[in-house]
Amino acid sequence: MNQELLAYLNSLLGIDGYIIRKPENTPYPAFVISNSISRDLPIYANQGKPMGYTFGIQINLIGNSYKSISPHGQTIIDALDGFSGDIGGVTVIDSTMNGYTEFQNSNKNYELVIDFTVRSLN
Repeated sequence: MNQELLAYLNSLLGIDGYIIRKPENTPYPAFVISNSISRDLPIYANQGKPMGYTFGIQINLIGNSYKSISPHGQTIIDALDGFSGDIGGVTVIDSTMNGYTEFQNSNKNYELVIDFTVRSLN
């Protein structure tokens, strides 16, 4: 799911994105994706058929100013909150935004962290 989401958001936002961690001296704005994954409901809950996966996804936008990341944050929320469909071959059953946090980090960069829960078939 990481690679598929990275490609989707790169194309949607037109800025550089990374998985888990960005390289030093990354030009801003940029984003970083991290996630956790768990198996969805036990197979006995669906008459022996697999139920897919649940992803806890965090998308961290980083920029030199709040104005440089705010529109990208809204684009991500508009695209992923309530989304169902295909992202790079991954069948998304539903995607729900859990919340977001805005802050200025110790390097004086602005960050917008958006959390989603995404359920998929594969």
